[in-house]
Amino acid sequence: MGLAPLLLVTALPSTAQLGAVQGKPPAPPTTGNLPAGASGAQKPLTLVRPLPAPPPVRVVINQYGNTDFIRPFPASEYRGAYEFSENDQFHYAIPYAAAAVRYAAYATYQQYGKALQPITICDCSTRDGETPAGRHPGSAHDGGVNFDITYFMNRPGDEVNFVVCPLNQGGHCVGPATDLDAQRQAYFFACLGKLDLELHYRLLQKMAVDAWVDKAVQPELDRLETSGAFGHNEIANAKRLIYSEAVDLGTGWFLYHHNHTHLRFQWHAGESNQLLARIENRLRGVVALKQTTAGKRTTEKVLGSRQELTTPAPPAQVRPGPVAPAAKPAPLAESFMLRIPHSRTPARR
Repeated sequence: MGLAPLLLVTALPSTAQLGAVQGKPPAPPTTGNLPAGASGAQKPLTLVRPLPAPPPVRVVINQYGNTDFIRPFPASEYRGAYEFSENDQFHYAIPYAAAAVRYAAYATYQQYGKALQPITICDCSTRDGETPAGRHPGSAHDGGVNFDITYFMNRPGDEVNFVVCPLNQGGHCVGPATDLDAQRQAYFFACLGKLDLELHYRLLQKMAVDAWVDKAVQPELDRLETSGAFGHNEIANAKRLIYSEAVDLGTGWFLYHHNHTHLRFQWHAGESNQLLARIENRLRGVVALKQTTAGKRTTEKVLGSRQELTTPAPPAQVRPGPVAPAAKPAPLAESFMLRIPHSRTPARR
């Protein structure tokens, strides 16, 4: 049997290699050039840089979808009616809800004067109506209709301690709320209950408090009804809105209301302006006031503008009497005068 012919397969040389063998320079590489045109000339490739990626779109998480309605919570027009916490970025609210709190705070101030420790507006919502991150669970402060407000207190508060019950444990009271100014707090709640009643129960959902705060406020609400300051239905509605839990019912309202009340307002997109107008009418009753005192006239203008006009008191009419003869100066006993320094008692303010 004869041997089969051996088939040798070799790679063919490239064009550049052939050119080198034949003494020709290698052809330039075609990388980066377009295919030859009709004339055989190669066109340079135009490199286009990619456009920068657009910035990430921030997604607003506001379950109420009312970001366009959110406004800053206005400052108090009465010094001492209410204060603010240091977190200005969390003081954004729906205007009619903020107006309701202002009305109740002003009315309480007018009734009793400045409290030893006024209420403090703490966490509401962010500018977009979101819950302050890391401070509250879930969407608890969405929409500018959820306010954490400290209680009126009969002792000075501080930045970290607005707890109204000396006996407390684990974020709730375990003893009486003896540091609570129950009289002012009840009046504040009664004003909100009255507003909600006038608006046909369309203003508030609840006013959450600690159970010991609830226990302290209830007798004061009864006194307000007995005195005639509020009607029976107004007090009954305030009591309906106040919510507390003596034991944890798993609703999320049991803990951390030993130092503040959580006011939850209703949100009505189609009635926002109408609700604000109704509450502003109430505000005019407590803001547009004139107080005249000796030597000072104070004019309160409506919604945000306070003007104080100081006018001197007219001089008293004194009838001229007989002119007493001028006293003769006493002769100096010595050739020098001794001046003894003295202190002046500072005037009380």
